[in-house]
Amino acid sequence: MAQVKKGEVQKAIVAAAKTVFLKKGFGGATLRAIARRAGVTLSNLYTYYPDKDALFVAVLQPELDDLGQLFAHREISLPEGGELFQSLETRHDLIGRALVYIDKHRLELDLLLNRAAGSSVRTFPELFARGYEQMWGRYFIFLKTKFPGRTFQKPSAFLLRNVASLHVNAVREMLSRDLPLEKMMKIYQEVTAFLWYGAMGIMGERQAEVRESRQGGKRHVDRHG
Repeated sequence: MAQVKKGEVQKAIVAAAKTVFLKKGFGGATLRAIARRAGVTLSNLYTYYPDKDALFVAVLQPELDDLGQLFAHREISLPEGGELFQSLETRHDLIGRALVYIDKHRLELDLLLNRAAGSSVRTFPELFARGYEQMWGRYFIFLKTKFPGRTFQKPSAFLLRNVASLHVNAVREMLSRDLPLEKMMKIYQEVTAFLWYGAMGIMGERQAEVRESRQGGKRHVDRHG
């Protein structure tokens, strides 16, 4: 019974902290206010969480876990149909699903991206950019292993980091403006198309040249490999 009670107190503290953090942000929240809202003493709160940052991370842990799965080191495979790169339609579908998630967790993600200054998770945008770059690195290793006789032009680390920053900043602004899902979908249709055609311009052209040489000089551009 004591263990159950301890778990209930911890849940009450996290729930109270979430309410206070959402209202005040990391910088404006105090442990005293959180303890008061949770109905526990400040000293009791410290037995569960050593400082405000640990409690802030606990509040955002579900979203941090979900976002961590984006770049989890899992097996890489080709898109359906054997194409080397995802089609624009597939990209639109994946981004659409991501935006539905963002809409559902908009308060927590706004807290993470726009109101976490001073916390240990304030560096999330940089971690996102690093994960984005590493994901692409693993994909090009996969392509070289899968197609040893072909040449693939990998985007530079500089470009990948800045594309990742574009995604983070776009989501930040949409959340700060509290845009509805429909509006976010419309914005990201444009962003996705812009980035997809740019990626095909970098990675597809080299493949087009390889195919041209194989066909005796006959020009045949296939942007999907």
